[in-house]
Amino acid sequence: MKKLKILILTSIYILLTSNIVHATVWTVSNDPDRPAQFTSIQAAVDNAAPNDTLRIAGSSTNYTQTIDIKIPLTLIGEGANNPDGENTTVQASVLFGRLNNSMSSSGSRIYGILFMSYSSPSVNINGYFGGGNADDFKIEDIQFERCHFNIKLRMESYNYSNILFRHCVFSNHVYFKGNHLGNVFTNCVFDSELIIGEHNNNLNGGIIIRNCLFLNRIYSCFSNIIGIIIENSIFYKCEPSGAENSVFNNNITYLCNNNTLPYSSNVGSGNLENTNPMFTDYPALGGSFDWAHDYTLLSGSPGIGTGTNGTNIGLDGGNAPVANIPGHSRIPVVDNLVLPTSSVPVGGNLEINIQAHIRD
Repeated sequence: MKKLKILILTSIYILLTSNIVHATVWTVSNDPDRPAQFTSIQAAVDNAAPNDTLRIAGSSTNYTQTIDIKIPLTLIGEGANNPDGENTTVQASVLFGRLNNSMSSSGSRIYGILFMSYSSPSVNINGYFGGGNADDFKIEDIQFERCHFNIKLRMESYNYSNILFRHCVFSNHVYFKGNHLGNVFTNCVFDSELIIGEHNNNLNGGIIIRNCLFLNRIYSCFSNIIGIIIENSIFYKCEPSGAENSVFNNNITYLCNNNTLPYSSNVGSGNLENTNPMFTDYPALGGSFDWAHDYTLLSGSPGIGTGTNGTNIGLDGGNAPVANIPGHSRIPVVDNLVLPTSSVPVGGNLEINIQAHIRD
């Protein structure tokens, strides 16, 4: 029955996702009570063809094998804070890389995974491969959605373009280096951690951070960052210092040691300094990110309608507004499965009745 649940859930997802209808969907589970085609993510990656999908079951046991992805794949976990069961937790280093000049992980999609730290692993996006030159070392068009990075994120070598992080939580350092173009963090949370750039490496506006929250860091939340764009974001008891030659537009600062924006060599306008954004449910004196918080702006908040695009500042504004980061993937959940008949003749049809609910 549990095996049927995994396969049926995958089938429903295929029907709802037209762009992967012609690809193969592989199931992965390290839970013996929820059998699948593979017990490790890397084994499924090794077996997959470009543009295939891996449905990775939630489990009480973390996936601990190092993962090396060098072809475009879609990885769908059950969530980083799954309200309907176990999380999909990867406790290992993950590489999104390049195999050769014509094949790479570019085009991959990653949904609903908790990347958990141990020792010093990282999620590393790096286009280097043997035999190429620097112009060939590029990664582009990767999307992460509803993932929790309790692990270092590294984008610090060579060329990156159109990398999107949407509805993600970052509870560990984020590193930038190399050439960046059109890489966006939108409606995400940076929780008490540091965004780090290679000194003297000008990102030239290639990193854009919009409608994000920076929470609960008493020290600078940037280090050696040059040339980024930050808009419609909220710094709540989190120091916005450490950036140079960057753009700060329509942000809110509150309870910071220095609430001034822009500062030093930075430019920008429309910022609200030392102004309470008025979250619906968040400690008045600040605190770490919590899935139970509600970061929607209350009626009367100075952040309502004052973003650069005329929408709200913070998570519930911009192009992907949310009250809080969803802890689950955007996949349906099977609530009930009934087999009306106990036997089927050879060559007959098996009728299955399913009750399920969708999740936004």
